[in-house]
Amino acid sequence: MGRYFGFRELYPKYPVQLATRRDSKIRLGTRQLYVDVPFPIYHHYIRWWMYHEGIGDKQENLDVIQRIKDDLNKELGDRYSSIYSVEGPIERGTGKPFIRLRIRWDKLIDYLEWRARDWVEDVKRVSVNHVGSIIRDLYVNDIICNYIGLLLLVNIERALDLLLSKTFNMGLDEEVQRYRKLLSRLGEIDHIEELVERLRRAIEKIYRSERRRLAGLQKDVVSMDKLIISNLTLNINDIVSAVYDVNIGYAYLNMRRSIETLVRLLCFYRTLGNRSLCPAGRRSRRETEIEIEYCFSNENDEDILFKAFAHSAKNLYGIGISLNIQNLQKLGVEPRHAEDLKRIYSIASEVIHRIPRLPFYSLLEFKVFKHVFRWYVETVESIAGTATVSEEVEHDVWGRLELEQHAVHEAVRIVRDNKRDVIEAFKEVVRGLDERDLEYLRLAAYLSPSRATLEKGLLLEEEFLEALEKASRQLGSPASLILSLAADRLKTVSIFMGEKLVEKGIIASGDPDYAAKVAFYTLLLALGEGILF
Repeated sequence: MGRYFGFRELYPKYPVQLATRRDSKIRLGTRQLYVDVPFPIYHHYIRWWMYHEGIGDKQENLDVIQRIKDDLNKELGDRYSSIYSVEGPIERGTGKPFIRLRIRWDKLIDYLEWRARDWVEDVKRVSVNHVGSIIRDLYVNDIICNYIGLLLLVNIERALDLLLSKTFNMGLDEEVQRYRKLLSRLGEIDHIEELVERLRRAIEKIYRSERRRLAGLQKDVVSMDKLIISNLTLNINDIVSAVYDVNIGYAYLNMRRSIETLVRLLCFYRTLGNRSLCPAGRRSRRETEIEIEYCFSNENDEDILFKAFAHSAKNLYGIGISLNIQNLQKLGVEPRHAEDLKRIYSIASEVIHRIPRLPFYSLLEFKVFKHVFRWYVETVESIAGTATVSEEVEHDVWGRLELEQHAVHEAVRIVRDNKRDVIEAFKEVVRGLDERDLEYLRLAAYLSPSRATLEKGLLLEEEFLEALEKASRQLGSPASLILSLAADRLKTVSIFMGEKLVEKGIIASGDPDYAAKVAFYTLLLALGEGILF
């Protein structure tokens, strides 16, 4: 249980639930259907339950449940068996046995990571012309049909209503925040931020090396590349914003824009510094303006990547260039990098123009974008000559969640069983504080989450402090300063209060980090329940 602390509540769900018919002798213990769980798991689970709902006595129904478990393990085999476990028979107040499908979240995340990585590797091996069909197959077979199949399996009429409806829960702020919190706990957002920084460094390397190569040209001509660099920076920043808003379609759009802008930058440098076309190494201001005008021509054709270079070369020098991958090679890009850029561009275009917005949040979709974006960053690094072999940093997600759950449960026990000691320790700590510091703590008490929120794992220590910090940045002075001081006083008091509780023997002194975490949750719970003021 501790390994998945809060995970079940945060993980995205399909907008449909399972329910047991009243006349059924065996009850379903699984109501929520989680996104991206492979369809065969749910299909076999629901199908076998529908075939064996139970018509006999209690013992016969228990035998049916055991048969369902055996049949599931037999039919699904080794490929999916690690992702789920079937629990039952379990009896509660109704007197009816029920069967429950439990998801092993760590195995499911590993499976989705493998599936996304394997899909990107498949794209790298096919020709550029087949990229679109492969991404359509991924979305249709692995993501969309997974959902539609469940709807048709559960209730055909309800399926049609949901598929034709344009109102879904995924636009609600609460759903966005939960999904963003899930991505943050998995380390996905941190990894995207790391990739963005690598992309910025690679572009900076291209900029500096090209500036040295074109040192002999006029400064007012060369400085025009700053406009292209500014547009490229905006494209990259918009990728980060789209990830924060968990809008994958917009993230692909800005990645495609960044590819277009990068090619315009390379076009600018290569045409400006091509000594064979301009033996003197210099051009007039008017010739440069004409060339830049074509570099920034706004065409809507999806295959327009190299049109700026083609137009400028044809108009200025009478050279006609067709729009194909070879144009990137004319810009100094190696053939393998040219093909990679074209493939990545095709993926982004396919998602933007051919894939409808999903009525749910898909972790598989996010992971696919992460691997495509990583592929793009590594390609730009190779072009810039800064390619590095790096692996994604492994986050001990499950060990951390287990630690958090133990700390919360220990804090709940302390507040319940040692309320008087908690109050005494708090009074000893705040005795030397002035009234203003106490007001900051009262504000923290007003903002503190409920016990249920903490026990379900919906808000962790770091997330609470980050929320206060984010709110302080968004609000103007002096409100931002007040929130910042409230967070600071809360953390400081929890440290000294933890020392007092360790001295009293209420908190174990073995692990200092764990003791500090227990003290923080104890203070947060005590403030929220109003026993300290």
